[in-house]
Order: sequence, then structure tokens, then C-alpha cells
Amino acid sequence: STLFPYTTLFRSKLKEDFGYLTTYSDPKPTHPTTIMKLPDTDDPTVDIIGTKILHNKRDVYKKSNPHYHDGLKAGDVTLNADILKLTLEVINKNRANKEESYDSDVFLEEHVKFLMTPGSHNDSYADTCHYYFITNYLRGKPLRQCVADENKDTACALAMKLVTPVLFAPLMDHLRKIKAKPEDKISVPKEVYDKCVDQALQHLGLLFAGSTIKKHTGSYCKTLLNVVLGKDLRKAIEEDGDAVYGFNFPELLEEGLDDLFVATKRFHIRCYTDGSLPLAYYLAYKYHNDFDKATIVNCNLGGENLSRGGIVSGLVAAFNENFKDDNKWITEITRHKEFGKVFDEFLSLT
Repeated sequence: STLFPYTTLFRSKLKEDFGYLTTYSDPKPTHPTTIMKLPDTDDPTVDIIGTKILHNKRDVYKKSNPHYHDGLKAGDVTLNADILKLTLEVINKNRANKEESYDSDVFLEEHVKFLMTPGSHNDSYADTCHYYFITNYLRGKPLRQCVADENKDTACALAMKLVTPVLFAPLMDHLRKIKAKPEDKISVPKEVYDKCVDQALQHLGLLFAGSTIKKHTGSYCKTLLNVVLGKDLRKAIEEDGDAVYGFNFPELLEEGLDDLFVATKRFHIRCYTDGSLPLAYYLAYKYHNDFDKATIVNCNLGGENLSRGGIVSGLVAAFNENFKDDNKWITEITRHKEFGKVFDEFLSLT
């Protein structure tokens, strides 16, 4: 979520505002399809913007068509990037005290604390999973029961980004337990592999409800994990992507269709995973050896390019050993050193 300009626009408007994007850009003052409005109620568990969450951002919601990430600049990170970082920090801190580094109870406590603490971030938008979580929390529900009920908005691509740290926590626990070294060739036991996927899906259930999002996130977790463990990216997508969605990605690529046609006619560019995940698979499959190209093409397709982009970039970066920390997409992130320190600690074998 830290890798893309802060625009979730339909392609025509995206092109009108930015031309062809090849780098980070400041968001425009307005957004033509924004859903950012204050609720028409005085219920203090519902009308929480600017009071319980998104502190000092209430005036943004009074504007006409405000941009989702009003106040952020090129290279700044969104709230969800900070949530991902928070998850990593919880894991890093917990592994100093326990053999298993992930603790869902600690995460839930820190998740609520982060969202409700003024100054914890500077974003103007909280996805519905966070909004309804806090609403349910304020109504007195236990933390494990604060997830929003399943609806059309719960099966969104954001979920796949947020579970990624938890997906790899058991793998890192295992590597430290066997005292692995960076140069070692590791064979991961099936029980460790299964635990990675199972734990990621359990974490998913804390923030997203429903069988649809679980099915799609499970596909992504297996595909990403397989690539990290050495499988060819295209092979991994063919095996799990084809099985879940029924698309033959090699045949689709052979048709030679324009990316925009594929994105809008074969899939869709909205956030819902029934189209956004297979589109992400298609882009990662097509541009598997070119991180910059995959990043830029995804961004300029518009729609919900932010979460979809996290999937594309994660898969392509994992596959390409030449992707380094000095890549411009990392160094031009405003807080890249802060994030890098947290990632390095997570990946430490000691």
C-alpha cells in the first residue's frame, strides 16, 4: 500500500488529472466518486469521524467531493500502510517474549489504540473494516466480535495486504528456530506451510467477514508464499489462480489484448476481489520480470489501483531477486527508513 500514488479514479479522470503516471504524485483537492460524507445521525457510536477516529479530519468530510487521502503528499503512506507496519511491530515485539511471534489479542488491542489515538497517522480515510470495527467496539462488543457483518464491501482487495505480515510470521519463527542462515537452502515442512496460511486466514477473520473474502485471500496467500519459497511466479499463478477463478492466464495472455480491455471487460477495476484479484494475477503474470512496468501499468488502469497494486507489487517483487531496497519506489516513500527498520527486524534470523 505504500507503493502507489493516492488515486482511486476511473481511468478517464485519472488521465485528465495526471496524464500518464510514472512516479508518486500529490492527490488532487477533489475526487469525483468520493463516498466521504458524515453520517446523518447523532448516534455517538456511528458519528465517529473526527471524534473517535480520523482525528482533526472532520472538516474534510464537510467539503464537496473531498479526496480520499486529503492532506497526504507524494510519497506519504496511507492509514492501511501504517496498520501493516503496526502488525509487523506487534509481531516483532512479541517474538522477544514468546516462541510464536504472532498474538491476535495483542494485535486487536493495538489496532483499536492506533485508530483511536490522535496523531497516530495523517490520512483522511478509514476503510469500512476499520470504521465498523470501532463502531462495534464503542457499542461494547468484545474485540473478537467487532468485525463487520458480511456485505458487498467486505470482500475487498485490501484484506490481502493486511494479512501479509501474519502469513510470514510462522515461517520466520521456523527459520529462527532451526537457526537458518541467509545462504541456506531451506525445505519448509508442510505443517509450517499450512500454519502460515491458516494463521493468515484467522487474522483475516478479525477484520473481514465472509466466505468469499476467505476463499480469495487463501488463494493469494498460497500464491505469494509459493513464490517466496522459490516457485516460478507464472507457475504459482497458473496453479492456484486458475483453480480458484477458472481463468487460463497463458491463453488470456496469448490473445494479445490491450491491458485496459482485459481490466474492464474480462475483469473489473473496482475493489471487490472477484475481479480485482484475478486482474492483479493477470498483471503480475504478464509483467512478471518487470517491477516498474507492472507498477506503472496497474496504476494507470485506475479504479482501485492502490490495494490491487499492493498485490501486484508484492508478487512481482517477491519473484525478482534483483529488487533491492534502493529501488526508487521505496526510497521516494517519505518514511521509508522508518518502515525499513521495522521490516528488517521482522526478517532478522537472530
